[in-house]
Amino acid sequence: MDCRHYRSKDYAEIIDLFYTTVHTINAADYSAEELEAWAPSDKSDFFPEKKLAESYCLVVEESGKILGFANATSKDKFDCLYVDKDYQKCGVGHLLANQIEQYCKEEGAEIISVDVSLTARPFFEKRGYEILEQQIVLRHNQYLNAIKVIKDRKERCTKNLSQRLI
Repeated sequence: MDCRHYRSKDYAEIIDLFYTTVHTINAADYSAEELEAWAPSDKSDFFPEKKLAESYCLVVEESGKILGFANATSKDKFDCLYVDKDYQKCGVGHLLANQIEQYCKEEGAEIISVDVSLTARPFFEKRGYEILEQQIVLRHNQYLNAIKVIKDRKERCTKNLSQRLI
């Protein structure tokens, strides 16, 4: 597995990976209507290529096949992480998360935040992220449950923070 920076020619494959992953892996936690709102069959409504190109975006590939991607949109905002449905629990997600977290740390972030799905919550909790708040996201007239989690890069005592947690 190789981890490299995103290239615009990756976009079509990433969109397919995103759609397929959302509709298979997240199906245990979200209804068919919620999945369609999150990743519509009309793939033209996904995140714009410009968002990936202008962010710190990484791709993991093997033998020319993209296995996952992740990005940070600022020094303290881990924006997304998706792994191909056939490569879950193979180290792809951890490789991407390690690289994004390292980037955030090098950029000076003290706290990294990420909005995660119900499905991704355990992955991020195992990596030391703590729940900050529950969220309800409106997408295509459908409400989706999500969770904002944070990781304190300085690993300071989070006692005060835990009093605000849900």
